[in-house]
Amino acid sequence: MKKSIILTIIFSCLLAVFNACSDSEDEITKAFLEVSPTSLDFPAAGATRTVTVKSSNLEWNFSCEADWCKVERSENQLEITVDPYNDLELRTTKIVVKAKDVEDQVINIRQSAAAEATLVITPETLSEFVAKNPEAQTLAVETNQSKVSISSNAADWCEVVISDDCTEITVTPQTNVEIEDRTTSFTIQAGEDSNTKEMTFEVKQKAASLVIVDKIELNEIGYPIFVAVNAEAESYTYAVGEGAKWCTVEATEGGILVSAPGYKEEGERKTTVSISMNGDVKATIAVTQIGGELKLHDEYYYNGQLIGIVVRVTHPYEIFGMPDYTQIWVMALEEKKDVQWSVDAAANVGLNVVTTGVSTWAKIKAQPDWQNKFPAFAYCAEMEAKTGMLNWTLGYHDDMYYFFRDENGKDERGKQLNNRLEELGGMPLDGFYWSNTEASDFNTEAGNPTIQGFWVHANGGLFVSKWFGKDEKWNARCIWSGNYDYSNSTKRQ
Repeated sequence: MKKSIILTIIFSCLLAVFNACSDSEDEITKAFLEVSPTSLDFPAAGATRTVTVKSSNLEWNFSCEADWCKVERSENQLEITVDPYNDLELRTTKIVVKAKDVEDQVINIRQSAAAEATLVITPETLSEFVAKNPEAQTLAVETNQSKVSISSNAADWCEVVISDDCTEITVTPQTNVEIEDRTTSFTIQAGEDSNTKEMTFEVKQKAASLVIVDKIELNEIGYPIFVAVNAEAESYTYAVGEGAKWCTVEATEGGILVSAPGYKEEGERKTTVSISMNGDVKATIAVTQIGGELKLHDEYYYNGQLIGIVVRVTHPYEIFGMPDYTQIWVMALEEKKDVQWSVDAAANVGLNVVTTGVSTWAKIKAQPDWQNKFPAFAYCAEMEAKTGMLNWTLGYHDDMYYFFRDENGKDERGKQLNNRLEELGGMPLDGFYWSNTEASDFNTEAGNPTIQGFWVHANGGLFVSKWFGKDEKWNARCIWSGNYDYSNSTKRQ
């Protein structure tokens, strides 16, 4: 019993200490000290000015080292008197206001010289600002006058700020989104009444770029590259370089799509796309298409960036007599582990082995709140944004079979795929993976529809079908498929 009482007393003491510390911390958090204004200018003849002090601590105090600046406190105000001044140089001092648990506040005091106003600004001109995210430029101010002001303000898009001690002026334009250069100006004035000196500065800012790229690289299949154009569609025209009938340009929302048919020849072909406004060429984009015939396990590039690896090539012309048409599948180098196909185990989208990638996305995006409801497809959308290529999906089970096994059922192809992925710095497949294929003939014990997925061993072999509950967590590896047409420009679907 005695031990229990002692423990109770100790606990009560600790609690009291904790509460006291908490109260103390609250007091420190709420403590404040403010002065207004933070700078004062005085004429050579001298004058008296007032500063208001707001503080959570009534015991605040102040100090000033200059004997020519006299400071007296009156309740929550400081009355500052500066003696007359007959020298030819500006003089300055500071008043420091202090209170417990808060940062010191400084009042800058400046008194004009008894002479004609002088003003020297360094540098004498501002450099031209870039259009996008321009960096601020600083002007150093030297004067014998206490008062420095902007007597003629710049345009709203340009901020001009004077430091509290009036020794620096910072000029910061906003990003220029217009496709025309722009200018404004402001005037810096030192002194007041009839004793003043002025300097005017011009602010120049470059126009926003009509396009943000000056070159693009089409791949072997000529998959379209989107180029954003910073102008209304009806205000500009575009043209392909003379003789380059292989290059196609198409207007779309926010810009243009540049594409080409597949190009079998080794090497590359080049042209340009020009964009004009009011008859004047405003931008020229160099277009290069890389040539060569893509084959199994080749690297797949998009606009010069390594995107993935070719995992299947089919030639429908072998059956349908279409000599210029091929289809390829590309596997991403990366994957996302432990992701749900759907957070709703009973979800039923209607995806089967004959649904195209475009149709898959149409069905998925028709679902309410699809980004949150279908995490694996949200990852595919991330791949679209990351690569610029549309319609990455999880692939179809029947297609995937041939990523890993050949027509004779041997799995050497899968081993080669994983070796190639490692060579390219990608992630070899290992484990269970989602597909797009909903398996209506197989249900979970709860009666919910399943996904026909697959399993891959680390060595790339042993492709095995699996049926997964949609809310389980497995790996997602994105697949892109598209036409490889040597006669017509590739479409961006």
